[in-house]
Amino acid sequence: MTVKDVAKEFKLDWDTVKTLDKEYMKKQLRRYPVAAPRVIGIDEISIRKGHTYRIVVSDLERGRPIWFGGKDRSKESLDIFYQWLGAKKVKKIRLAVMDMWKAFEKSTRENAFHAAILYDKFHVMRHLGEALDKVRKLWNMHGFQVKNVRISKGRNIRFYQTEKTSPLMDARR
Repeated sequence: MTVKDVAKEFKLDWDTVKTLDKEYMKKQLRRYPVAAPRVIGIDEISIRKGHTYRIVVSDLERGRPIWFGGKDRSKESLDIFYQWLGAKKVKKIRLAVMDMWKAFEKSTRENAFHAAILYDKFHVMRHLGEALDKVRKLWNMHGFQVKNVRISKGRNIRFYQTEKTSPLMDARR
């Protein structure tokens, strides 16, 4: 339920409900302080149409969000998280899981330089698929038809069953 919905239902001013919400959140943070996370997940969420984003950082071991903020999905916005967490807790971060957004990587490498970075599988597979499409198109331009491209379980990329279709390729035999 949004702040607007609560204000309407209880016939309160929007600012009053927002103030109460902030007080409640502060009380929750005092009650359950943010422990020093060892594994964090960094992602952005769209809060409004038109590319308006905020960053969400989660403690992946405890399975809960620990920070929501920034004014966009820039390096500077993620830097605010690391400043908020403090140098002592940042040192305890061992792994940061994120998509391949350069701003997130740059901020993490500067602020938590000791932490390993792991890109999420979805983005890695998307980039791999795009790279395979480029290779497939290049091979087709040079007279080969790639009938089947698979990624084997051993994570090696193998091209199966190609046929030459260009007369120039036949002439090289």
